[in-house]
Amino acid sequence: MMGRRMLLAIVVAAAIGCTSFRQRMNSGVSSYLAVASDPDDPRFLATVSAVLSDIERHTYKYDDEARKWTFQAIGRLRPDDRALRIRVRVIAGIPMTSVRSSKQLYDYVAILNALGLLSDVRDASAVDLNVMRLSDPLLGPSAAHNLNSLQAWNVTTDVEAGLRAVLRTPHDRSDAASYLIFLNSSPRTSRAICSNVAQALDEFESCSLVECNNGREAAIDLNARLPCSERK
Repeated sequence: MMGRRMLLAIVVAAAIGCTSFRQRMNSGVSSYLAVASDPDDPRFLATVSAVLSDIERHTYKYDDEARKWTFQAIGRLRPDDRALRIRVRVIAGIPMTSVRSSKQLYDYVAILNALGLLSDVRDASAVDLNVMRLSDPLLGPSAAHNLNSLQAWNVTTDVEAGLRAVLRTPHDRSDAASYLIFLNSSPRTSRAICSNVAQALDEFESCSLVECNNGREAAIDLNARLPCSERK
């Protein structure tokens, strides 16, 4: 089955190949947000609001780059804006099941960046919204990474369950890495996860990506710490 990275690359290439009014709008959004320095500038708020509305209404006037710039700008210039934060929470909860078109790619980028922003600013909803994505092979690895950054050890059992779910479905070999890094950091990880650690280690053997190397190190440490070798 086609891997997640290859699938995303194909969709991105298709999206880049389109020329339309949308692209001309995007260049203006990106160039403005890249240099914006005044969070009270009406142009900034209008631009951010326009992109957020596009995401919320699924009208797809702005592509993945414009969406990424928008969340970066919010985090950099208005991280404490309550109204914007509420809208970001709604976007982080948008249902997402696959990426097979440029529109789904745009939704994926919006959700991914919304979760990242909420995690970076330690929003009260960040843990729950990330936990919702743990069993999703597409968004789960990033969710596990965010939860590790948040040190949300109280959801360790959810991360364990997410790792099991991802390993049961078609996935990239590197997908387990962020789950294992979280579980290796958490003081609440149980030995019930040992068989999944072993499966991930087997998959890492044929993977040379940096993510796989990091996941392998975490799995080896976890294997020794639990310790899995003594599990009966």
